Amino acid sequence: MKAVLLRVGIDKGYGFLSPVFQDLSFRYIPIYYKNKIEMEKNEKRDYYELSREQQNDLIDYVPQKYKRRIVHYDPEFETYSYGEPNNPKRGALLKLTKGDLLIFYLGGKLHLDNYKTEMGCFIFGYFEVDKVYEWNKTEIENKQMLRDCNQNAHIRSSKSRNNLVIVKGTQRSKLLEKCIYFTKPNEDVINPPYITKESFTKKYGIRKNVVRATPQTIVEANYIKNIKSLLNIKF
Repeated sequence: MKAVLLRVGIDKGYGFLSPVFQDLSFRYIPIYYKNKIEMEKNEKRDYYELSREQQNDLIDYVPQKYKRRIVHYDPEFETYSYGEPNNPKRGALLKLTKGDLLIFYLGGKLHLDNYKTEMGCFIFGYFEVDKVYEWNKTEIENKQMLRDCNQNAHIRSSKSRNNLVIVKGTQRSKLLEKCIYFTKPNEDVINPPYITKESFTKKYGIRKNVVRATPQTIVEANYIKNIKSLLNIKF
C-alpha cells in the first residue's frame, strides 16, 4: 500500500486561498478557468452555482471579482474522482493501484483571534483508490472513463482529454469535516512562507517543503500505518 499526497484547490496564483476556521472546519474552494483565449464551453457552474449546489456559504469567501468565474471542481467528492493530464501529477497518479490512498491538501488561510490570519497547508480529504483510468489507452478504457467518471471536471469540460488520467475513489473515500493543519510559519526565511511541522515529517514522512504542487509518494509501512491512524482509516 502507498499514499500519494497532492496539493489541490485555489491558491495565491489564482488570487485567494480557501478559508480555514479556528475549529479547523473549512471551505474547499476549487480553482477557476482563467485561460481567456480558450474559454471553457461545457462547464456552466460558477462559484455562485457551486455554492448553491453544495448548500453552503462557500460564495461568501470568494472575492467579488471572482464570484462569476467558471469553476474547475476537481477533485470532486460526490462520486470521488480526480483528473490530471500533466506531469508530474499525471505520472504519480498512474502509479496508484486499487487500495492505495490519494490524499489531498489545500493552501488555506487560517482565521485566528483579533482578525489575524495565518497561511498554511491543510489535509482535507482522501480517496481510497478504486481504479485508475488513462485516456486513449484503449477505446474500451475511454468509454469506461466517460461512463464512470462523468462528474469529473475534465469529462464535463470542452477541453482536450489528451494524456488525461482520472483516479476514481471507492465509497470509503472521504471529505473531512475538520482539516488537519500540518505546516507552520517559516521562521528562518521568507520563502517558502511555511513549512511542514517537524512532527509530521518524523511521524508521517511528509517532506519539509509542500508549498509547491509537486506530488509526494509515501511507501514506508510505518508512515502508511501512521497516516491511516491520522485520518481515522479503519480499512
